[in-house]
Amino acid sequence: MIFTPSKTTGLAVAGAAVVVAAGLGLGALALLRAALSPLAAFLALCVLAAAAAAVAFVGYRSYGLARGRYVLSRNALVVEWGWRRELIPMAAIHGLRAVTEPAALAMLRPRRLAWPGCLVGQADFPEWGPVEFLAGANSQGLVVVEHDGHSLALSPADPQAFVQAFADLQSQGPIAAIEPESVVPGFQRWSLWQDRLALSLIAVGGLGVLGLWSYLQPAGPSAWPVDLLPLPFLASIAWLVNTGLGLGLRRRPAERPMAYLLLAATLFVQALLWAAAAGR
Repeated sequence: MIFTPSKTTGLAVAGAAVVVAAGLGLGALALLRAALSPLAAFLALCVLAAAAAAVAFVGYRSYGLARGRYVLSRNALVVEWGWRRELIPMAAIHGLRAVTEPAALAMLRPRRLAWPGCLVGQADFPEWGPVEFLAGANSQGLVVVEHDGHSLALSPADPQAFVQAFADLQSQGPIAAIEPESVVPGFQRWSLWQDRLALSLIAVGGLGVLGLWSYLQPAGPSAWPVDLLPLPFLASIAWLVNTGLGLGLRRRPAERPMAYLLLAATLFVQALLWAAAAGR
Protein backbone atom coordinates (compact mmCIF):
# COMPACT_ATOMS: atom_id res chain seq x y z
CA MET A 1 0.00 0.00 0.00
CA ILE A 2 1.35 3.41 -0.97
CA PHE A 3 0.70 6.59 1.00
CA THR A 4 1.96 10.01 -0.06
CA PRO A 5 2.44 13.21 1.93
CA SER A 6 0.60 16.38 1.01
CA LYS A 7 3.06 18.23 -1.22
CA THR A 8 1.24 21.32 -2.49
CA THR A 9 2.04 23.67 0.39
CA GLY A 10 5.68 22.69 0.69
CA LEU A 11 6.38 22.99 -3.03
CA ALA A 12 4.51 26.30 -3.27
CA VAL A 13 6.56 27.79 -0.41
CA ALA A 14 9.73 26.43 -2.01
CA GLY A 15 8.82 28.00 -5.36
CA ALA A 16 8.23 31.37 -3.71
CA ALA A 17 11.56 31.12 -1.88
CA VAL A 18 13.39 30.38 -5.15
CA VAL A 19 11.75 33.38 -6.82
CA VAL A 20 12.80 35.65 -3.94
CA ALA A 21 16.35 34.27 -3.94
CA ALA A 22 16.61 34.71 -7.71
CA GLY A 23 15.38 38.28 -7.41
CA LEU A 24 17.97 39.04 -4.73
CA GLY A 25 20.65 37.48 -6.88
CA LEU A 26 19.70 39.61 -9.89
CA GLY A 27 19.68 42.70 -7.70
CA ALA A 28 23.16 41.82 -6.42
CA LEU A 29 24.41 41.44 -9.99
CA ALA A 30 23.00 44.87 -10.84
CA LEU A 31 24.88 46.38 -7.90
CA LEU A 32 28.10 44.75 -9.03
CA ARG A 33 27.70 46.13 -12.54
CA ALA A 34 27.09 49.62 -11.10
CA ALA A 35 30.67 49.61 -9.70
CA LEU A 36 29.69 51.20 -6.38
CA SER A 37 31.76 51.37 -3.22
CA PRO A 38 33.81 48.37 -1.99
CA LEU A 39 31.32 47.80 0.84
CA ALA A 40 28.37 47.72 -1.56
CA ALA A 41 30.25 45.33 -3.84
CA PHE A 42 31.11 43.07 -0.88
CA LEU A 43 27.51 42.98 0.30
CA ALA A 44 26.33 42.28 -3.23
CA LEU A 45 28.75 39.35 -3.54
CA CYS A 46 27.62 37.97 -0.18
CA VAL A 47 23.96 38.24 -1.24
CA LEU A 48 24.76 36.54 -4.53
CA ALA A 49 26.54 33.65 -2.78
CA ALA A 50 23.75 33.31 -0.21
CA ALA A 51 21.08 33.32 -2.94
CA ALA A 52 22.88 30.56 -4.86
CA ALA A 53 23.22 28.46 -1.69
CA ALA A 54 19.54 29.01 -0.83
CA VAL A 55 18.39 27.92 -4.28
CA ALA A 56 20.53 24.78 -4.09
CA PHE A 57 19.26 23.91 -0.60
CA VAL A 58 15.60 24.56 -1.35
CA GLY A 59 15.88 22.67 -4.62
CA TYR A 60 17.36 19.62 -2.92
CA ARG A 61 14.72 19.61 -0.17
CA SER A 62 11.95 20.12 -2.74
CA TYR A 63 13.18 17.16 -4.76
CA GLY A 64 12.91 15.00 -1.65
CA LEU A 65 9.37 16.19 -0.98
CA ALA A 66 8.28 15.75 -4.60
CA ARG A 67 9.55 12.14 -4.57
CA GLY A 68 8.33 11.37 -1.06
CA ARG A 69 6.13 8.37 -0.37
CA TYR A 70 5.52 5.71 2.30
CA VAL A 71 5.09 2.08 1.21
CA LEU A 72 3.51 -0.44 3.59
CA SER A 73 3.63 -4.19 3.14
CA ARG A 74 3.43 -7.21 5.40
CA ASN A 75 7.23 -7.31 5.47
CA ALA A 76 8.25 -3.71 6.02
CA LEU A 77 7.64 0.01 5.96
CA VAL A 78 9.65 1.71 3.22
CA VAL A 79 10.10 5.48 3.36
CA GLU A 80 11.36 7.07 0.14
CA TRP A 81 12.40 10.72 0.19
CA GLY A 82 14.39 11.85 -2.83
CA TRP A 83 17.70 9.99 -2.70
CA ARG A 84 16.93 8.90 0.86
CA ARG A 85 15.45 5.45 1.53
CA GLU A 86 14.62 3.79 4.85
CA LEU A 87 13.50 0.16 4.96
CA ILE A 88 12.17 -0.84 8.40
CA PRO A 89 11.08 -4.46 8.92
CA MET A 90 7.67 -4.82 10.56
CA ALA A 91 9.26 -6.72 13.44
CA ALA A 92 11.53 -3.75 14.19
CA ILE A 93 8.61 -1.31 14.62
CA HIS A 94 7.79 -1.07 18.33
CA GLY A 95 5.05 1.51 18.19
CA LEU A 96 3.08 3.72 15.85
CA ARG A 97 0.70 6.53 16.65
CA ALA A 98 -1.15 9.30 14.87
CA VAL A 99 -0.69 12.79 16.30
CA THR A 100 -3.57 15.06 15.29
CA GLU A 101 -4.01 17.48 18.21
CA PRO A 102 -3.11 21.06 17.13
CA ALA A 103 -1.16 21.74 20.34
CA ALA A 104 0.95 18.59 19.91
CA LEU A 105 1.54 19.29 16.21
CA ALA A 106 2.70 22.83 17.01
CA MET A 107 5.45 21.38 19.22
CA LEU A 108 6.32 18.40 17.00
CA ARG A 109 8.64 20.09 14.52
CA PRO A 110 12.28 19.82 13.42
CA ARG A 111 14.75 22.10 15.13
CA ARG A 112 15.67 24.18 12.07
CA LEU A 113 15.93 24.44 8.28
CA ALA A 114 12.31 23.47 7.65
CA TRP A 115 9.43 25.42 6.18
CA PRO A 116 5.62 25.01 6.15
CA GLY A 117 4.74 21.93 4.16
CA CYS A 118 8.28 20.48 4.21
CA LEU A 119 9.29 19.16 7.61
CA VAL A 120 12.71 17.56 7.28
CA GLY A 121 15.27 17.38 10.07
CA GLN A 122 15.66 16.14 13.62
CA ALA A 123 14.59 17.09 17.13
CA ASP A 124 14.55 15.55 20.61
CA PHE A 125 11.31 15.16 22.53
CA PRO A 126 10.81 13.83 26.08
CA GLU A 127 8.13 11.37 25.01
CA TRP A 128 9.85 9.83 21.97
CA GLY A 129 13.50 10.77 22.29
CA PRO A 130 15.23 11.64 18.99
CA VAL A 131 12.75 12.04 16.15
CA GLU A 132 13.65 12.42 12.48
CA PHE A 133 11.11 14.14 10.23
CA LEU A 134 10.49 13.10 6.64
CA ALA A 135 7.15 14.81 6.27
CA GLY A 136 5.18 17.26 4.18
CA ALA A 137 2.24 19.38 5.34
CA ASN A 138 0.96 18.28 8.73
CA SER A 139 -2.50 19.86 8.67
CA GLN A 140 -4.09 16.39 8.94
CA GLY A 141 -1.57 15.22 11.50
CA LEU A 142 1.64 13.22 11.72
CA VAL A 143 2.38 9.56 12.30
CA VAL A 144 5.27 8.79 14.65
CA VAL A 145 6.92 5.42 13.99
CA GLU A 146 9.07 4.14 16.85
CA HIS A 147 11.79 1.68 15.94
CA ASP A 148 15.13 0.58 17.38
CA GLY A 149 15.78 3.47 19.74
CA HIS A 150 14.53 6.37 17.66
CA SER A 151 11.48 7.53 15.76
CA LEU A 152 10.38 8.75 12.36
CA ALA A 153 7.70 11.41 11.92
CA LEU A 154 5.75 10.90 8.69
CA SER A 155 2.83 12.76 7.12
CA PRO A 156 0.52 10.46 5.15
CA ALA A 157 -2.42 12.41 3.77
CA ASP A 158 -4.75 10.29 5.95
CA PRO A 159 -2.92 9.42 9.20
CA GLN A 160 -5.74 7.28 10.58
CA ALA A 161 -5.94 5.21 7.40
CA PHE A 162 -2.17 4.72 7.54
CA VAL A 163 -2.33 3.53 11.16
CA GLN A 164 -5.21 1.16 10.36
CA ALA A 165 -3.43 -0.26 7.31
CA PHE A 166 -0.32 -0.82 9.39
CA ALA A 167 -2.30 -2.66 12.07
CA ASP A 168 -4.01 -4.86 9.48
CA LEU A 169 -0.76 -5.80 7.76
CA GLN A 170 1.07 -6.39 11.03
CA SER A 171 -1.67 -8.71 12.24
CA GLN A 172 -1.21 -10.88 9.14
CA GLY A 173 2.48 -11.38 9.88
CA PRO A 174 5.45 -11.05 7.50
CA ILE A 175 5.82 -13.15 4.38
CA ALA A 176 9.62 -13.18 4.55
CA ALA A 177 12.33 -12.08 6.95
CA ILE A 178 14.23 -9.03 5.66
CA GLU A 179 17.05 -6.88 6.99
CA PRO A 180 16.72 -3.16 7.73
CA GLU A 181 18.30 -0.82 5.22
CA SER A 182 19.17 2.86 5.33
CA VAL A 183 20.32 4.69 2.21
CA VAL A 184 21.52 8.22 2.93
CA PRO A 185 23.33 10.46 0.41
CA GLY A 186 27.01 10.55 1.25
CA PHE A 187 27.29 14.30 1.82
CA GLN A 188 24.54 14.17 4.47
CA ARG A 189 26.73 11.84 6.55
CA TRP A 190 29.76 14.14 6.52
CA SER A 191 31.05 14.84 10.01
CA LEU A 192 32.03 18.26 8.64
CA TRP A 193 28.53 19.57 9.38
CA GLN A 194 29.24 19.20 13.12
CA ASP A 195 32.81 20.60 12.93
CA ARG A 196 32.36 24.26 13.81
CA LEU A 197 36.08 25.07 13.67
CA ALA A 198 36.49 23.77 10.12
CA LEU A 199 33.28 25.43 8.95
CA SER A 200 34.32 28.73 10.51
CA LEU A 201 37.76 28.68 8.87
CA ILE A 202 36.21 27.85 5.49
CA ALA A 203 33.57 30.57 5.85
CA VAL A 204 36.05 33.25 6.93
CA GLY A 205 38.32 32.32 4.04
CA GLY A 206 35.43 32.55 1.61
CA LEU A 207 34.44 35.95 2.95
CA GLY A 208 38.06 37.08 2.56
CA VAL A 209 37.98 36.11 -1.12
CA LEU A 210 34.71 37.97 -1.67
CA GLY A 211 36.09 40.96 0.18
CA LEU A 212 39.21 41.13 -1.99
CA TRP A 213 37.20 40.89 -5.19
CA SER A 214 34.83 43.63 -4.00
CA TYR A 215 37.71 45.83 -2.83
CA LEU A 216 39.25 45.86 -6.29
CA GLN A 217 36.05 45.63 -8.36
CA PRO A 218 34.70 49.21 -8.12
CA ALA A 219 37.59 50.60 -10.15
CA GLY A 220 36.60 48.31 -13.01
CA PRO A 221 38.84 45.72 -14.68
CA SER A 222 40.19 48.27 -17.19
CA ALA A 223 41.49 50.45 -14.35
CA TRP A 224 43.33 47.68 -12.51
CA PRO A 225 47.12 47.92 -12.59
CA VAL A 226 48.59 44.84 -14.18
CA ASP A 227 50.35 43.84 -10.98
CA LEU A 228 46.99 43.74 -9.10
CA LEU A 229 45.19 41.45 -11.52
CA PRO A 230 46.57 38.23 -9.99
CA LEU A 231 45.62 39.08 -6.38
CA PRO A 232 41.93 38.04 -6.29
CA PHE A 233 42.68 35.06 -8.51
CA LEU A 234 45.45 33.89 -6.17
CA ALA A 235 43.13 34.37 -3.18
CA SER A 236 40.43 32.30 -4.85
CA ILE A 237 42.84 29.52 -5.86
CA ALA A 238 44.41 29.39 -2.40
CA TRP A 239 40.99 29.10 -0.77
CA LEU A 240 39.78 26.40 -3.14
CA VAL A 241 42.97 24.31 -2.99
CA ASN A 242 43.48 24.56 0.77
CA THR A 243 39.81 23.87 1.44
CA GLY A 244 39.87 20.80 -0.78
CA LEU A 245 43.09 19.45 0.75
CA GLY A 246 41.94 20.30 4.26
CA LEU A 247 38.64 18.48 3.85
CA GLY A 248 40.50 15.48 2.51
CA LEU A 249 42.86 15.41 5.49
CA ARG A 250 40.19 15.89 8.16
CA ARG A 251 38.50 12.67 7.14
CA ARG A 252 41.26 10.89 9.10
CA PRO A 253 41.15 11.86 12.81
CA ALA A 254 44.94 11.61 13.18
CA GLU A 255 45.44 14.25 10.47
CA ARG A 256 42.80 16.73 11.56
CA PRO A 257 45.28 19.10 13.24
CA MET A 258 47.12 19.34 9.90
CA ALA A 259 43.78 19.94 8.17
CA TYR A 260 42.98 22.84 10.51
CA LEU A 261 46.48 24.25 9.96
CA LEU A 262 45.98 24.10 6.21
CA LEU A 263 42.60 25.82 6.44
CA ALA A 264 44.11 28.50 8.68
CA ALA A 265 47.00 28.97 6.24
CA THR A 266 44.44 30.27 3.75
CA LEU A 267 43.82 33.24 6.04
CA PHE A 268 47.56 33.96 6.23
CA VAL A 269 47.85 33.94 2.43
CA GLN A 270 44.86 36.23 2.19
CA ALA A 271 46.38 38.63 4.70
CA LEU A 272 49.47 38.96 2.49
CA LEU A 273 47.32 39.51 -0.61
CA TRP A 274 45.20 42.08 1.21
CA ALA A 275 48.35 43.92 2.25
CA ALA A 276 49.51 44.00 -1.35
CA ALA A 277 46.12 45.27 -2.53
CA ALA A 278 45.91 47.95 0.15
CA GLY A 279 49.37 49.24 -0.72
CA ARG A 280 48.69 49.70 -4.41
